[in-house]
Amino acid sequence: MKMSRLPTFIAAACIAGFPAIVMGEDSTLVLVLGGEAYDGPPKFEVTFGGKLLGQGAVAAAIDTASVGRFADAADKTPFVQTFTFTVPEAVFRPDAAVGVSLLNEANGGPGSNRDRNLYLASVSVNGKQVSATGLTTTSATGLEPNAMLGDFLMLPDNSKHGVSQAPEGGWPTPASLIAAARLPASMEPVALEEPVEIKVASTDPLIVGSIPRPAAAEVESLEVASLDPDPEGGATGCGLDEVYNVIGFNENSNELTPSLVERLNQVIAERSAAKQRHKRRPTVRKRG
Repeated sequence: MKMSRLPTFIAAACIAGFPAIVMGEDSTLVLVLGGEAYDGPPKFEVTFGGKLLGQGAVAAAIDTASVGRFADAADKTPFVQTFTFTVPEAVFRPDAAVGVSLLNEANGGPGSNRDRNLYLASVSVNGKQVSATGLTTTSATGLEPNAMLGDFLMLPDNSKHGVSQAPEGGWPTPASLIAAARLPASMEPVALEEPVEIKVASTDPLIVGSIPRPAAAEVESLEVASLDPDPEGGATGCGLDEVYNVIGFNENSNELTPSLVERLNQVIAERSAAKQRHKRRPTVRKRG
């Protein structure tokens, strides 16, 4: 893994700490640290809101006596480790600062090229990450200039501390993470009913296609309007034997579609013409 892929390495480290977050009410703090080892690895301690959380040692630190310096390594990831600490519920505050300090600074003397240093890449609390560029360096006298090495904040001795202030909006709480992980009710997957094909029996069909099958509680019978051959109640009727299928309303509306209006006008015209032909038909009387 090359240096250019370090952000991906950091993100994966943060995700690795996530399962512990949702298991209880305690919070999780994740540090990504590199180091230089001389006569032993660099040791460090971490505080949250001024409260000591724990200590650790970067066992993967590069051995400056036999391998070289951290800054000169083309691939720094073999000398980087991830450390996870629990922040008790009683200690956690969304606005608390995180502090990291080197405990055992050492060097082999001027010009020896042997040293013991700490390199801080990122601080994450409950999945919210602050990278090295967002960190500050403090000492007993206040703020100090940051000593940056690429994506790392360098802590060269015991007098300087790497500090991560809470990000804008504060560190997230475990409860907020669990709530965010739940899928909103409006986004819950909805099982789509099997579509049903409805075909209209007509030489000039108005609707041929598929529509979603409604839920069982919403199913209504489909009524087809057929025209009475003799709406005036005549005994003999007008001689029509056609049945017209009339379907076509706007979706979720009782308004007729333009195509249906046109079709109805056509039906009325055909029916009027048929009635006129029936009136003009001669009446045949049988003689007794």
